[in-house]
Amino acid sequence: MKFLKNYKWGIDYLAALLFALLILPNIVYWCIPEFAGLDGNRVTAVISYILEFLGGGCMIAILHKEQKKFSYFTLTGTLTWLFLLLSYVAWIFYFCGFANIAVALFLAVCPGVALLAFQFARQNYIAAAPTALYVLLHFIGVLVVWI
Repeated sequence: MKFLKNYKWGIDYLAALLFALLILPNIVYWCIPEFAGLDGNRVTAVISYILEFLGGGCMIAILHKEQKKFSYFTLTGTLTWLFLLLSYVAWIFYFCGFANIAVALFLAVCPGVALLAFQFARQNYIAAAPTALYVLLHFIGVLVVWI
């Protein structure tokens, strides 16, 4: 456990806000039965949801000892908020009835890329591992459903 010595437990409130903003449209999706059907294979969906929450939990709870201050004007900061915005745009398209493979891929990839960019900006590589796996599984799950 030598690699964990530079990490400490704590709450990153900006990470919690980002995660809440990314999860909010999912909660609407889960609560309205008319929108069901994007998950496809339930096994892949459940595994990817577990990885999403694991990555988000690590992002919120584990902080790097010498944590860098988050800046909106760095590459990773810009990617974080850009992909958060693209995720919301994709959800708007989906809720308006434009359920196609392009929208589904944006819904699969954008939240994960936003999380990854934030985690790399904070140098929280422990959280990046399950998040990267989540993005990959979510992407594969969408491809299986739509192809």
